[in-house]
Amino acid sequence: MVAIKIDRSPPSISALRSPVAASNGWNNSPVTVWFDCADGLSGLAVDNPAAPNVVSTQRAGQSVAGTCTDLAGNSASLTVTGINIDLTAPSITVPDNLIVQQNNPVGAIVVYSAPAIVDTASGVASSTCLPASGDIFPIGPTTVTCTAADLAGNTSSATFTIDVTPIDTTPDGRSRKRHRSRR
Repeated sequence: MVAIKIDRSPPSISALRSPVAASNGWNNSPVTVWFDCADGLSGLAVDNPAAPNVVSTQRAGQSVAGTCTDLAGNSASLTVTGINIDLTAPSITVPDNLIVQQNNPVGAIVVYSAPAIVDTASGVASSTCLPASGDIFPIGPTTVTCTAADLAGNTSSATFTIDVTPIDTTPDGRSRKRHRSRR
């Protein structure tokens, strides 16, 4: 007697993506998607699973579909969605260098404009400038470093200088008053 096996069940399929996205759903590098296939009855057809897929285009909402087929012709498909890739750091435009006159005994309280920060892919997650606007800057030049990060974890920084010039004083420590000549 000959036993005939009939396979009407599709193979199983699962997927793995690497690297895993950051907690906010963005990657800052290409993503590789592998599909894993298994079939306990007739076995898998040749070339199942397919080779891994590498997603390297910078944009949101990408997906990769995979299909597994067994020797009986049954198939199963799976789509990995939500692949968001941002490969570019934010752009920072800082204010011009500033020269400020001393306005207190240790330097000057300096208020400067916020930098312009642009991220065209995932969006800006955070930014900071140190020393901060409104801080006391000592006499002499101080470098202000502004840093920004996007949702994918890309970071960039830019700098500008604030130079606090001392008050012109007399030998006894008093401020010199500048008089305009009268005509």
